[in-house]
Amino acid sequence: MSKRVFDSYHVSDEELAGVKDALDQANISWFETEKGRWWVGSAGIWVKDEKDFSNARQTIDQFQEIWRERVIAESDSNPKQMGIRWSRVPVLILVVGIILFLLSFGFRI
Repeated sequence: MSKRVFDSYHVSDEELAGVKDALDQANISWFETEKGRWWVGSAGIWVKDEKDFSNARQTIDQFQEIWRERVIAESDSNPKQMGIRWSRVPVLILVVGIILFLLSFGFRI
């Protein structure tokens, strides 16, 4: 019976590709499910045989440790990439939307 070994719901495409490559190199058979049209599905990587679960989990943990170290090293070399990157247009739209919402209920600003 298959078992989900990795939740890929909020994972970058680059990290997901790395996890898949790590599982392939470890000769672990897996398949992927996607989040679906309205993000309702169970996005993740599943091992086909439940016996491979612990080996797959260990392989993914090793990959993620290397990944984490690489991301930290890259963020230390370029501190501007750390944190939330807000674009001015969406923030402006959000602020205007909040103001219009409050005005629709008669609040004075």
